[in-house]
Amino acid sequence: MNNNIIDEILKNMSINTYNNISKCTFLSMISSSTIDILSSNTALYGYLDNISCISAIILCTLILSKGNIKTKELVEIRNLYNEFLNNYKVLNETFDNKDPYSIYRMYINTLYNGYLSKNKSFKLIDKDYNEFYSLFAVNIFNGSGVCRHISSMLCDIFNKLDIESYNISCYLDTNSDKLSNILLKIIGNHLITYANYNNIDYYLDATRSETYKRKDKYDLTGLTDLKITSKILNIDNAFFKFSNNDKIYNPKLFECNNTLDDNIKEEIFKNIDKLFKENKDIFEKFYNENKEIYETISNKVLSIKRSTFNVI
Repeated sequence: MNNNIIDEILKNMSINTYNNISKCTFLSMISSSTIDILSSNTALYGYLDNISCISAIILCTLILSKGNIKTKELVEIRNLYNEFLNNYKVLNETFDNKDPYSIYRMYINTLYNGYLSKNKSFKLIDKDYNEFYSLFAVNIFNGSGVCRHISSMLCDIFNKLDIESYNISCYLDTNSDKLSNILLKIIGNHLITYANYNNIDYYLDATRSETYKRKDKYDLTGLTDLKITSKILNIDNAFFKFSNNDKIYNPKLFECNNTLDDNIKEEIFKNIDKLFKENKDIFEKFYNENKEIYETISNKVLSIKRSTFNVI
Protein backbone atom coordinates (compact mmCIF):
# COMPACT_ATOMS: atom_id res chain seq x y z
CA MET A 1 0.00 0.00 0.00
CA ASN A 2 1.28 3.48 -0.86
CA ASN A 3 2.82 5.30 2.12
CA ASN A 4 0.81 8.44 1.38
CA ILE A 5 -2.42 6.46 1.58
CA ILE A 6 -1.33 4.89 4.88
CA ASP A 7 -0.46 8.32 6.27
CA GLU A 8 -3.86 9.70 5.31
CA ILE A 9 -5.62 6.76 6.98
CA LEU A 10 -3.56 7.24 10.14
CA LYS A 11 -4.21 11.00 10.24
CA ASN A 12 -7.93 10.29 10.46
CA MET A 13 -7.55 7.52 13.02
CA SER A 14 -7.68 8.08 16.78
CA ILE A 15 -4.75 6.88 18.86
CA ASN A 16 -7.11 4.56 20.73
CA THR A 17 -8.24 2.91 17.49
CA TYR A 18 -4.62 2.57 16.37
CA ASN A 19 -3.65 0.91 19.66
CA ASN A 20 -6.60 -1.49 19.47
CA ILE A 21 -5.72 -2.48 15.91
CA SER A 22 -2.09 -3.01 16.91
CA LYS A 23 -3.06 -5.18 19.88
CA CYS A 24 -5.56 -7.22 17.85
CA THR A 25 -3.15 -7.89 15.00
CA PHE A 26 -0.39 -8.84 17.44
CA LEU A 27 -2.68 -11.23 19.33
CA SER A 28 -3.98 -12.69 16.05
CA MET A 29 -0.45 -13.30 14.84
CA ILE A 30 0.66 -14.95 18.10
CA SER A 31 -2.49 -17.02 18.69
CA SER A 32 -2.82 -18.26 15.08
CA SER A 33 0.87 -19.22 14.99
CA THR A 34 0.62 -21.00 18.35
CA ILE A 35 -2.52 -22.94 17.37
CA ASP A 36 -0.92 -23.75 14.03
CA ILE A 37 2.10 -25.28 15.78
CA LEU A 38 0.15 -27.16 18.44
CA SER A 39 -2.85 -28.30 16.40
CA SER A 40 -2.92 -31.70 14.71
CA ASN A 41 -5.77 -30.65 12.41
CA THR A 42 -4.08 -30.30 9.00
CA ALA A 43 -7.22 -28.69 7.53
CA LEU A 44 -6.58 -25.62 9.66
CA TYR A 45 -2.96 -25.13 8.64
CA GLY A 46 -3.63 -23.07 5.53
CA TYR A 47 -6.16 -20.79 7.21
CA LEU A 48 -3.96 -20.25 10.25
CA ASP A 49 -0.91 -19.55 8.10
CA ASN A 50 -2.87 -16.91 6.19
CA ILE A 51 -4.17 -15.27 9.36
CA SER A 52 -0.69 -15.22 10.88
CA CYS A 53 0.88 -13.86 7.70
CA ILE A 54 -1.73 -11.12 7.18
CA SER A 55 -1.53 -10.09 10.85
CA ALA A 56 2.26 -9.89 10.65
CA ILE A 57 2.08 -7.74 7.51
CA ILE A 58 -0.43 -5.34 9.09
CA LEU A 59 1.62 -5.10 12.28
CA CYS A 60 4.87 -4.46 10.39
CA THR A 61 3.15 -1.85 8.23
CA LEU A 62 1.93 0.00 11.33
CA ILE A 63 5.37 -0.12 12.95
CA LEU A 64 7.37 0.85 9.86
CA SER A 65 4.98 3.68 9.01
CA LYS A 66 5.54 5.10 12.53
CA GLY A 67 1.81 5.00 12.99
CA ASN A 68 2.02 5.85 16.68
CA ILE A 69 3.11 9.41 15.81
CA LYS A 70 0.81 9.93 12.82
CA THR A 71 -2.64 9.42 14.30
CA LYS A 72 -5.14 12.26 14.54
CA GLU A 73 -4.34 13.38 18.10
CA LEU A 74 -0.59 13.16 17.56
CA VAL A 75 -0.78 15.24 14.38
CA GLU A 76 -2.79 17.88 16.26
CA ILE A 77 -0.19 17.93 19.05
CA ARG A 78 2.63 18.14 16.52
CA ASN A 79 1.04 21.15 14.83
CA LEU A 80 0.45 22.93 18.12
CA TYR A 81 4.00 22.19 19.26
CA ASN A 82 5.38 23.57 16.03
CA GLU A 83 3.29 26.72 16.57
CA PHE A 84 4.86 27.05 20.01
CA LEU A 85 8.37 26.66 18.53
CA ASN A 86 7.62 29.38 15.99
CA ASN A 87 6.44 31.66 18.79
CA TYR A 88 9.53 30.90 20.86
CA LYS A 89 11.68 31.72 17.85
CA VAL A 90 10.07 35.17 17.73
CA LEU A 91 10.70 35.60 21.48
CA ASN A 92 14.34 34.67 20.99
CA GLU A 93 14.69 37.10 18.09
CA THR A 94 13.24 39.88 20.26
CA PHE A 95 16.46 39.74 22.28
CA ASP A 96 18.61 39.04 19.21
CA ASN A 97 19.99 35.84 20.74
CA LYS A 98 22.14 34.07 18.16
CA ASP A 99 24.76 31.99 19.98
CA PRO A 100 23.85 28.74 21.82
CA TYR A 101 24.94 30.03 25.23
CA SER A 102 22.51 32.97 25.03
CA ILE A 103 19.67 30.75 23.78
CA TYR A 104 20.41 28.11 26.42
CA ARG A 105 20.51 30.62 29.28
CA MET A 106 17.26 32.29 28.22
CA TYR A 107 15.62 28.87 27.93
CA ILE A 108 16.66 28.01 31.51
CA ASN A 109 15.25 31.28 32.83
CA THR A 110 12.03 30.87 30.87
CA LEU A 111 11.61 27.21 31.85
CA TYR A 112 12.28 27.40 35.59
CA ASN A 113 10.21 30.55 36.04
CA GLY A 114 7.18 28.70 34.67
CA TYR A 115 6.72 30.54 31.39
CA LEU A 116 6.64 27.25 29.46
CA SER A 117 4.07 25.48 31.65
CA LYS A 118 0.31 25.80 31.80
CA ASN A 119 0.12 26.56 35.53
CA LYS A 120 3.13 28.88 35.37
CA SER A 121 5.29 26.62 37.49
CA PHE A 122 7.84 23.94 36.67
CA LYS A 123 9.54 21.36 38.84
CA LEU A 124 11.99 18.55 38.29
CA ILE A 125 10.67 15.11 39.08
CA ASP A 126 12.69 12.11 40.18
CA LYS A 127 10.54 9.37 38.74
CA ASP A 128 9.55 8.17 35.31
CA TYR A 129 6.03 7.81 34.05
CA ASN A 130 4.30 6.35 31.02
CA GLU A 131 4.68 8.40 27.86
CA PHE A 132 5.13 8.06 24.13
CA TYR A 133 8.73 8.22 23.01
CA SER A 134 7.77 10.93 20.51
CA LEU A 135 6.17 13.21 23.11
CA PHE A 136 9.12 13.95 25.37
CA ALA A 137 9.33 17.75 25.06
CA VAL A 138 5.61 18.49 25.39
CA ASN A 139 5.52 17.05 28.92
CA ILE A 140 7.06 20.35 30.05
CA PHE A 141 3.78 22.11 29.30
CA ASN A 142 2.19 20.12 32.12
CA GLY A 143 4.58 21.64 34.66
CA SER A 144 7.08 18.88 35.41
CA GLY A 145 9.77 16.87 33.70
CA VAL A 146 13.11 15.11 33.68
CA CYS A 147 16.23 15.45 31.58
CA ARG A 148 14.80 13.87 28.43
CA HIS A 149 11.94 16.39 28.36
CA ILE A 150 14.14 19.42 29.06
CA SER A 151 16.94 18.46 26.69
CA SER A 152 14.52 17.54 23.91
CA MET A 153 12.77 20.92 23.95
CA LEU A 154 16.08 22.80 23.93
CA CYS A 155 17.25 20.65 21.02
CA ASP A 156 14.05 21.46 19.11
CA ILE A 157 14.48 25.18 19.79
CA PHE A 158 18.03 25.10 18.43
CA ASN A 159 16.96 23.24 15.30
CA LYS A 160 14.10 25.67 14.81
CA LEU A 161 16.70 28.44 14.84
CA ASP A 162 18.76 26.51 12.25
CA ILE A 163 21.48 25.64 14.75
CA GLU A 164 22.67 22.05 14.42
CA SER A 165 21.70 20.27 17.61
CA TYR A 166 21.31 16.76 19.00
CA ASN A 167 20.47 14.99 22.23
CA ILE A 168 23.39 13.12 23.75
CA SER A 169 22.99 10.20 26.14
CA CYS A 170 25.51 10.32 29.00
CA TYR A 171 26.38 8.55 32.21
CA LEU A 172 26.25 10.60 35.41
CA ASP A 173 27.86 8.87 38.38
CA THR A 174 25.28 8.01 41.04
CA ASN A 175 25.12 5.98 44.22
CA SER A 176 23.30 3.14 42.46
CA ASP A 177 24.32 -0.44 43.20
CA LYS A 178 27.18 -1.89 41.18
CA LEU A 179 24.95 -4.00 38.91
CA SER A 180 22.80 -0.99 37.98
CA ASN A 181 25.88 1.14 37.36
CA ILE A 182 27.31 -1.39 34.91
CA LEU A 183 24.16 -1.17 32.80
CA LEU A 184 23.86 2.61 33.14
CA LYS A 185 27.46 3.08 32.00
CA ILE A 186 26.47 1.37 28.75
CA ILE A 187 23.08 2.95 28.02
CA GLY A 188 23.40 6.19 30.03
CA ASN A 189 21.24 7.73 32.72
CA HIS A 190 21.21 11.38 31.69
CA LEU A 191 20.43 13.41 28.58
CA ILE A 192 22.08 16.68 27.55
CA THR A 193 22.01 18.86 24.44
CA TYR A 194 24.82 19.25 21.94
CA ALA A 195 24.92 22.20 19.56
CA ASN A 196 27.41 23.37 16.97
CA TYR A 197 27.55 27.02 15.92
CA ASN A 198 30.31 28.72 13.91
CA ASN A 199 32.47 25.60 14.32
CA ILE A 200 32.23 25.75 18.10
CA ASP A 201 30.91 22.82 20.15
CA TYR A 202 28.46 23.40 22.98
CA TYR A 203 27.58 20.73 25.55
CA LEU A 204 24.60 22.03 27.48
CA ASP A 205 22.78 20.52 30.45
CA ALA A 206 19.62 22.59 30.94
CA THR A 207 18.35 20.12 33.55
CA ARG A 208 21.20 20.79 35.94
CA SER A 209 22.09 24.29 34.60
CA GLU A 210 25.60 23.15 33.71
CA THR A 211 27.84 23.36 30.66
CA TYR A 212 30.70 21.06 29.73
CA LYS A 213 33.86 20.86 27.72
CA ARG A 214 35.10 17.70 26.09
CA LYS A 215 38.10 16.21 27.83
CA ASP A 216 38.61 13.36 25.38
CA LYS A 217 36.59 11.20 23.00
CA TYR A 218 33.87 10.28 25.49
CA ASP A 219 34.53 12.33 28.64
CA LEU A 220 32.94 15.71 29.37
CA THR A 221 34.12 17.90 32.22
CA GLY A 222 32.36 20.67 34.13
CA LEU A 223 31.30 21.13 37.74
CA THR A 224 30.66 17.41 37.53
CA ASP A 225 31.96 14.98 34.93
CA LEU A 226 29.93 13.04 32.38
CA LYS A 227 30.77 10.17 30.09
CA ILE A 228 29.14 10.06 26.66
CA THR A 229 27.47 6.66 26.23
CA SER A 230 26.15 7.27 22.73
CA LYS A 231 27.35 10.13 20.59
CA ILE A 232 23.88 10.78 19.23
CA LEU A 233 20.54 9.71 20.64
CA ASN A 234 17.86 9.85 17.96
CA ILE A 235 14.76 10.60 20.00
CA ASP A 236 12.51 11.77 17.16
CA ASN A 237 11.29 14.23 19.76
CA ALA A 238 9.56 16.68 17.46
CA PHE A 239 7.93 14.20 15.10
CA PHE A 240 9.33 15.66 11.88
CA LYS A 241 12.54 17.30 10.59
CA PHE A 242 13.93 17.67 14.12
CA SER A 243 14.34 13.91 14.40
CA ASN A 244 17.77 14.38 12.75
CA ASN A 245 17.44 11.20 10.70
CA ASP A 246 19.28 12.83 7.81
CA LYS A 247 22.23 13.89 9.97
CA ILE A 248 22.50 11.22 12.62
CA TYR A 249 25.58 9.56 11.14
CA ASN A 250 27.31 12.79 10.12
CA PRO A 251 31.04 11.95 10.49
CA LYS A 252 31.97 15.63 10.97
CA LEU A 253 30.18 15.85 14.28
CA PHE A 254 32.40 16.46 17.32
CA GLU A 255 35.47 16.96 15.15
CA CYS A 256 36.14 20.65 15.75
CA ASN A 257 35.97 20.46 19.57
CA ASN A 258 36.38 24.22 19.88
CA THR A 259 34.85 25.89 22.94
CA LEU A 260 34.44 29.45 24.14
CA ASP A 261 36.50 30.84 26.98
CA ASP A 262 34.77 30.53 30.36
CA ASN A 263 34.99 34.29 30.93
CA ILE A 264 33.06 34.92 27.70
CA LYS A 265 30.48 32.31 28.72
CA GLU A 266 29.97 33.88 32.15
CA GLU A 267 29.60 37.33 30.59
CA ILE A 268 26.94 36.01 28.22
CA PHE A 269 25.07 34.37 31.11
CA LYS A 270 25.26 37.57 33.15
CA ASN A 271 23.83 39.64 30.29
CA ILE A 272 20.99 37.19 29.60
CA ASP A 273 20.05 37.03 33.30
CA LYS A 274 19.93 40.81 33.37
CA LEU A 275 17.80 40.95 30.22
CA PHE A 276 15.40 38.44 31.71
CA LYS A 277 14.96 40.38 34.97
CA GLU A 278 14.50 43.69 33.18
CA ASN A 279 11.96 42.37 30.66
CA LYS A 280 9.56 40.27 32.71
CA ASP A 281 6.66 42.00 30.93
CA ILE A 282 7.76 40.44 27.61
CA PHE A 283 7.85 36.96 29.16
CA GLU A 284 4.50 37.52 30.84
CA LYS A 285 3.05 38.43 27.46
CA PHE A 286 4.66 35.37 25.87
CA TYR A 287 3.16 33.15 28.56
CA ASN A 288 -0.32 34.61 28.17
CA GLU A 289 -0.18 34.26 24.39
CA ASN A 290 0.92 30.60 24.59
CA LYS A 291 -0.99 29.43 27.66
CA GLU A 292 -3.81 28.06 25.53
CA ILE A 293 -1.33 25.96 23.54
CA TYR A 294 0.13 24.57 26.77
CA GLU A 295 -3.29 23.69 28.15
CA THR A 296 -4.56 22.15 24.92
CA ILE A 297 -1.47 19.98 24.45
CA SER A 298 -1.48 18.93 28.12
CA ASN A 299 -5.13 17.91 27.93
CA LYS A 300 -4.57 15.96 24.71
CA VAL A 301 -1.52 14.18 26.14
CA LEU A 302 -3.40 13.31 29.33
CA SER A 303 -6.30 11.96 27.26
CA ILE A 304 -3.88 9.75 25.29
CA LYS A 305 -2.26 8.49 28.51
CA ARG A 306 -5.67 7.64 29.96
CA SER A 307 -6.73 5.66 26.92
CA THR A 308 -3.37 3.96 26.45
CA PHE A 309 -1.93 3.47 29.93
CA ASN A 310 -5.10 3.80 32.06
CA VAL A 311 -3.56 6.79 33.79
CA ILE A 312 -5.97 8.50 36.17
